[in-house]
Order: sequence, then C-alpha cells, then structure tokens
Amino acid sequence: MLRGNRREFVVGLLLTIVTFGIYPLFWHYLAFKELYDQEQRNDFPIGLYICCYIPLVGAICQLLYISKQIDFVNNLRVQHRLAPSIGLGEFLLWVIVGQLIIVGPPIAYAKLQGGINELWANYSKEQAAPRQAIAAE
Repeated sequence: MLRGNRREFVVGLLLTIVTFGIYPLFWHYLAFKELYDQEQRNDFPIGLYICCYIPLVGAICQLLYISKQIDFVNNLRVQHRLAPSIGLGEFLLWVIVGQLIIVGPPIAYAKLQGGINELWANYSKEQAAPRQAIAAE
C-alpha cells in the first residue's frame, strides 16, 4: 500500500501564493515524511526540520535539512533504477542565484517535486506488478 502520493507542482505553487508562503512548511514535512514512511524508515530528521524555523540557526539548519533530503531522494531513485533528479549544488544555484530572475526557486522545487513524483509512479508500478503476474498465471 502506498503511504504517500504525487503532488502537482502548480497546485503547490498556487497554495503557496494563497497561503502567503505557509504551504511550503507543510510540503517540506509531508513530501519527505511520506517517503520515509514508504521505505519504513524511522530516521526522518524531525529535529532538524524544526530547527529550520528557529531564528539565527534556521538558515544553517535549512541547508543541512535540504541537503539530507535531496541525498535521500536521489539514493532512493538510484535504488529504484532511476537517475538522480537534482543535486544540492543545482538546487542551491536555482534558489540563490535564481532569485535574481524570480523564477529560480520555483524551478528548483519543480525539479525536486518531479523527482519525488517519479518515485511514487515507480512505487505504484512495483505494487501493480505482483497483481499482473498473478493474473497472468
């Protein structure tokens, strides 16, 4: 049984605008926590996630948190025979330098969400495969 679902980037972008930037707080938690649950792992960095929103240390924690999550997603993608979606350097380039062209951060998150969505599609295929094999017999 799948423990998470695909998220459409456009919906997330609209929710971010409508909630005046609050939706990404939930997205960061849900998008990654669902993957940890799907893999039945108990090491979701909740403490690091919470530290991201503490003044003075938040920026450093955000960097550590997103680095850990990008590595986690890319390692899962490799395990499922998918190419890594976005590296930390490319993500930071889009977020930091891309702010000059305004659309940089959304591009970074679109690439990351696209990579996560491909994982969910792969999980769905893996779950359907045993049923198809049984039906063929």
